[in-house]
Amino acid sequence: MYQSVRNSVVKRHRLSAAESIASSAVKTAIDVGAKAIVVLSETGSSARMVAKFRPHMPVAVLTPSEVVARQCFGICKGCYAFVVDDLEDTDALVQECTNEIRLAGVAKEGDPFVVVCGKTFGRGATNQIKVEY
Repeated sequence: MYQSVRNSVVKRHRLSAAESIASSAVKTAIDVGAKAIVVLSETGSSARMVAKFRPHMPVAVLTPSEVVARQCFGICKGCYAFVVDDLEDTDALVQECTNEIRLAGVAKEGDPFVVVCGKTFGRGATNQIKVEY
């Protein structure tokens, strides 16, 4: 599914930076056998971009906005949204999220996760993909 969606997007136009990061995150998740993709997003845009490429694994969206959480959960296929206080301590948030995913039985200790986040905060700041275990 990923490849057909990506090919369709590329045929229509050149990928934007956000689409390229989202596409790369989904491809990386497929390649490493990730059990989930974790997206830190203030506006929900990064989560929508990741969902656009139809990953077969769940997408956990961490956002400080209840409105964004509702939108991601209701609109983005395969997304599960969680409201957090802020997105400043990305390492702690990712650790907490991956622990919850393990407790839910989606993954076990040592399973890979792909994390999509930004080194800075604010609209359009997503610029990083990490693989966590």
